[in-house]
Amino acid sequence: VQRRAEQAVGRQAAHIVTGSETDAQRLRDWGCPHVMAIPTAYPRRPEPPDQARAERDRLRIIHLGSLETTANRLGLTGYLQQAHQEATAQCAAAAAPLALWVIGDNRQVHPRLAALLAQPNVHQTGFVPDLETVLRPFDVAILPYEHDTGYRTKLPLLLSYAQVVVTTKAAVAGTQPAGLAAACVMVDRVTEFPAVLSQLATRPEERERLGRAAHRFFMRHFTHAAVQPQYAHLWQQVQVAQP
Repeated sequence: VQRRAEQAVGRQAAHIVTGSETDAQRLRDWGCPHVMAIPTAYPRRPEPPDQARAERDRLRIIHLGSLETTANRLGLTGYLQQAHQEATAQCAAAAAPLALWVIGDNRQVHPRLAALLAQPNVHQTGFVPDLETVLRPFDVAILPYEHDTGYRTKLPLLLSYAQVVVTTKAAVAGTQPAGLAAACVMVDRVTEFPAVLSQLATRPEERERLGRAAHRFFMRHFTHAAVQPQYAHLWQQVQVAQP
């Protein structure tokens, strides 16, 4: 019933804007007219300075987002169950120990996830209003979700902070401008994360390269200036459609 109602409303709308290409295609398949996918935009951020070198400290794995939301809870649980211990072991064998930093509201954590978080080298910050205080350039940020989650805000945000994003292809299915694969590391399964993380742990120069590529990609695709022409095009379509 809810789907039929959503389809009926969508087909009557003159224009629809969504932040996910996956949602946009679903709406087109329903026969909705004039559907546009416009990504989330953020203010410009300066390029990381030359002295921002992740190799000065041990590898930090970043998980960003409230642990109350389903996608974040299931994604982090899956990573901790399927990948974290193996990644820790591989990095330790390479003499490059890692630490997991969980950034986001953790006031109500599911008991199973809470138990998984209670292990060495896992740091919970809770909600942090100023992400610049916790996101260092060239840290490795994970998006460990094996289904199309509809992530629309997190990927551009992480790229803006020059994070080295390691993600499943499914997690970013809704937001994939051309060239994204050169600005992050995409794999098919969470079980592939340990091999990627252990390689990055011993290659700080590669982390810096990817982090700078991520920032450049953000500047090309996700700043207000980059996205504004798409809204201008939408407004032109709306004006043309007026009786």
